[in-house]
Amino acid sequence: MQVLEGPEQKVLRQYVKILDDRRHDDARILHISPANSRIFEKWSMGGIAGNPLQFQHVSDLFARRLEVVQPTTFTKTMREFAQMLNAGK
Repeated sequence: MQVLEGPEQKVLRQYVKILDDRRHDDARILHISPANSRIFEKWSMGGIAGNPLQFQHVSDLFARRLEVVQPTTFTKTMREFAQMLNAGK
C-alpha cells in the first residue's frame, strides 16, 4: 500500500507515473480525501512486516471505496494506521 499526500495536481501526476511504471501492476485507488495537513509527513518508503489482520481498518476502507466516506473518517483511520506503523518501528 502507498499513501500519496500533497497538492492535488502533484499527487495525480505522481499517480500517473506509478501507473506508467512497469514495476507496478494492479494499482488501485482506495480512497481520495482532502486534508488540512499531512498524516505521514515523517515517513518514507519502506516495508512493514505484520499480521494482515492488523491492517483490517485499511481493508474496511477499501470495501467502502464506492461509498462517500467523510474526510474526517478517512483521516482518523489513516492516523490510527500511522500510529500502528510507528509502534511497530
